[in-house]
Amino acid sequence: MSALLKLRELFGLRQRDSVGYARDPEARAEHWSEAEIEDELARQIAAGFPVGLAHCRRWPMIERAIKRAGSAPGPPTIQADAGELASFRDPDKVEPGLLRLAREGRIRLFFHLPYLFNLWIPFDPSQIRWKGETASVPLARAQVEYLNAFSAGLSDEVGAELGFVVHCGYPRMPGETKNGAYLPAGESAGAEKEELARRFSQNLCWLFDPFIGALSRRGARAKILLENMPAQAAGATSDFRGCAALVSGLDRERYGLCWDSAHSWASGEELSPADIAAAPVGLAHMNGGPPTLRFGCGLDLHGYSALGASIERGTAYPWLADGRLSALPMVFQRAHYSAMLKDSAWLARERGLGEPGQNLRDGCSDQVGA
Repeated sequence: MSALLKLRELFGLRQRDSVGYARDPEARAEHWSEAEIEDELARQIAAGFPVGLAHCRRWPMIERAIKRAGSAPGPPTIQADAGELASFRDPDKVEPGLLRLAREGRIRLFFHLPYLFNLWIPFDPSQIRWKGETASVPLARAQVEYLNAFSAGLSDEVGAELGFVVHCGYPRMPGETKNGAYLPAGESAGAEKEELARRFSQNLCWLFDPFIGALSRRGARAKILLENMPAQAAGATSDFRGCAALVSGLDRERYGLCWDSAHSWASGEELSPADIAAAPVGLAHMNGGPPTLRFGCGLDLHGYSALGASIERGTAYPWLADGRLSALPMVFQRAHYSAMLKDSAWLARERGLGEPGQNLRDGCSDQVGA
């Protein structure tokens, strides 16, 4: 059984569909043909638009668009789901040319590790508060085995910068109550919160330092990016400022943050572009939200709505187009390429980089869920 399957079995959960967001109205159909997507993608890359694709497939099409764009002002950002790669000897066979494009500096490449990772799990048995049988030890082992399988599956000489996005997970196992759950020694409240954060950082390094070292021996410069979650959903230490505190004392060459704008909005965090620029953010998930994504609602809702429409109705930060964020690699976590390219075109227009292409002007991009 693969390490990813072990993670799923231990949680009793199914990983979210890696192609997109099933509840998104746009998920019913891709509204552009592949030729239209390739044309618009090549045009935006050549024009220096802030192109960022998430949950990517169709690698040959992406590679053709990048080649057509030629020498571009800035490389596009690509976020791939890492959930499948551990099953193969060589990721290049799954996504042709992916690592080569990163090696050549033609893309900025990030992998999103499985959503089932839980970084609160102590890897030292002395840190575990036992109450009957717990899944923490086999789950911790499965995470280590997964990372080992991923690094072993890479080609011998990667020679590229790679970012790895990972969620904190939950202080308790999903579905368990506080009385019957395993907890780290110290809960996320009161005077013990600082100790909990220290032990979390310790766990993070114990898990990922060997992984970073293994990739380094293959010529890869790897960085782990902790993604913020809605605070009410995952605990106060998992919002943006909480995640920043968790990595504050760690090596910034190895550890940083992935900022999800919709998660911060759902956490009710009062943030400014200066706050994002001052933090060790290596990647931004630029996400709007539907009308139900009220400020501070605590719900993890995104992939539904265009950035511009979200800002107009007040379900996203009004400053997402601020120039102080222009150097930050970013992806748009939408259900389809047409929606992602619509968001990058909107952002480019707001920043004065250019106007939407013919496909967007002629209405080939859908308005569903705007």
